[in-house]
Amino acid sequence: MNSYSVDSNRLVTVCGEASRRLGSIWDTIGLSLEERRKQLDDLAAQAETVYLARIKRAEDSRENLKQKILSVQQMIRQLNEILDIEHSAFPDSDLKLLARHEAIDKQLSNLQQTHAQRLAVMRELGDTMRSLWTELGISADWDIDDNTDLSMRHIKKLEEKARSLTDEKNKRERIAMPLQQEVRHLWTELKEADFESSILAGRPPLSLETIKFLEAKRDELNALRAECEERLKNYAFKITKLWERLRVSDDDRTAFFATNTGLGPTVFRACDMEVQRLEAMKKEN
Repeated sequence: MNSYSVDSNRLVTVCGEASRRLGSIWDTIGLSLEERRKQLDDLAAQAETVYLARIKRAEDSRENLKQKILSVQQMIRQLNEILDIEHSAFPDSDLKLLARHEAIDKQLSNLQQTHAQRLAVMRELGDTMRSLWTELGISADWDIDDNTDLSMRHIKKLEEKARSLTDEKNKRERIAMPLQQEVRHLWTELKEADFESSILAGRPPLSLETIKFLEAKRDELNALRAECEERLKNYAFKITKLWERLRVSDDDRTAFFATNTGLGPTVFRACDMEVQRLEAMKKEN
């Protein structure tokens, strides 16, 4: 015996008991058949109203459950498309609606979990690529905010792109950092004041423009260094000749060279002043 039969029997029992009790009461009262028929008709009408209302609620519940199942099926189809996953068969249509709804909800939950995991991977890759684009000073060439394709094929392409950008970053670091050190050394040696010193602090920017700038600056400073070295040789030759003529002591010579080192403007001013001093001494002698 199913639940419907049990519930129906109970209703029949309740109605039968109520009818007997009413009949007994009406017998005691001495109610006429016509009046009894009238009250029973009224009771039947009320009962029908209750039954119809309950039927309407059951029908609405059934239709709502069907719509939920259809809605979940549509969400599953959309997620399968976004995730590029082969569609799994929906639960057997022979199942009762509640059982079908429970089964299809499990399908949806599994897909939503996969969606969340892949979305997290995509966002992490997106953050990595944004950072690399900024470091390398290049424009974004991929729409990393498009979440309509979360297939593993698409994710692998993004991973390859991120690896390519990382390789480019490492390559530029191997070029830019030694360049920065070389330029810093030359700049310090020559005491050049007309240079953007911030580019020498910390890690250098990795844009191609920065690398080209550092290369150009290195070449420029190397050329300037060569000029300064030649100029300093000329000063050294002239000063040494005057020292020998004027018999300047070795201690004074050593002190001069110890005080004036490098290839900056200060050294050349000191050499120029030393030449002038020695020339004046030569004239006096």
